[in-house]
Amino acid sequence: MSLRVLLKVDSITVTGESPYTSEQIINALPFEQGASMLSVSASKTADKLTQTLPYLEQVEVVKRLPDSVELKITAAQETYFVNSLSGWTVLSANFKVLRITMEQPDGLIAVSGAEADNPVPGERMTFSEEDKQEAFERVVDALQQTGFPSVSQVDVTSVYDIAVQCGSVRVVLGTVNELPEKLDWARYLLVDMQVQGEQSGTLDVSTRNSEGRLTGHWLPG
Repeated sequence: MSLRVLLKVDSITVTGESPYTSEQIINALPFEQGASMLSVSASKTADKLTQTLPYLEQVEVVKRLPDSVELKITAAQETYFVNSLSGWTVLSANFKVLRITMEQPDGLIAVSGAEADNPVPGERMTFSEEDKQEAFERVVDALQQTGFPSVSQVDVTSVYDIAVQCGSVRVVLGTVNELPEKLDWARYLLVDMQVQGEQSGTLDVSTRNSEGRLTGHWLPG
């Protein structure tokens, strides 16, 4: 008797936090209980689940011979939103499309000056303009890299005049060049301005002076 006949899926368990029930997740699997363990593809199973159930960010499929499969779930978190022809597109931290809504979301980071291109829940986000998508992703990476304070908006209306909104201050970054350095400098200046009682305005850290040092131009209001 072949191993394919002997090794059959008898137990499927779901671990980790998820907005879906275990039954919903198991029902979305590309295989059923009783299928051959040898026919269960971890990568195909993970792809199928994360596409079918958008709020699953990551699925690790662990096969334990002779007959059990464990699904380790990481839930997606609503993080960004961007406009599209279909409505507001809500994205996860990894730029996965989670949902599309006609009501502007609250409490998420707005991506302004860009538009999602034919967004489909469960699939990775793409912008209608590739240069704006690259700029947005590089800003997000630099924000995470530098530990910059929380922002409420990333503005990529012009890839030559990128800006982020930090509290009541708009921070102008210019191009994608030297983003980590600009954000570190802006964070330093923001702390100094808070000490001096500055409340709101625009901080431009997009240029260097004649000595090659980053500058900080402040416009109140």
